[in-house]
Amino acid sequence: MDPQTAEQVSMMVVMPVMLLVIGWIFKMGYANARQKRMLALQGEMQRRLLEKFDSTEGLVAFMNSEAGRRFSEFEIVEPTSPYAKILGSVQVGVILSLASIGMLVIDSRIEVPGEGLTVVGILGLTIGIGFLISSAISYALSKSWGLINGHRAAMPRDGQE
Repeated sequence: MDPQTAEQVSMMVVMPVMLLVIGWIFKMGYANARQKRMLALQGEMQRRLLEKFDSTEGLVAFMNSEAGRRFSEFEIVEPTSPYAKILGSVQVGVILSLASIGMLVIDSRIEVPGEGLTVVGILGLTIGIGFLISSAISYALSKSWGLINGHRAAMPRDGQE
């Protein structure tokens, strides 16, 4: 294969990867900004609620009530569906695996100097398969814990088995 064709093939691989990385960076930035806004709103809501108490006795009585216990155990993180997390892993795994298989097919059909496509293809394929295995394990655990299609079973907590 002449150097110009090798350069074109490498650009076919490099440009989509660069675009995907830039898109991922923007997605992470958006998610971070959204979570920051949610935390600020939750903090403001908690601050205003605590300002409503005019005495320490009222605050202690509130904290000893069921609502006070829920307030003190309030999770800061935004709740997410197990389905969304598992689906995200499946999507990444399938896309990465198929792109890697494509690289391996290109490498076997076109004579590209060096082993670059083979290495990247095998590495991407193993990572993609890892995502798929991870999503299968996540699904099985979520189902056994009752987070999917069932009642919530007792989940292991810190220090408990």
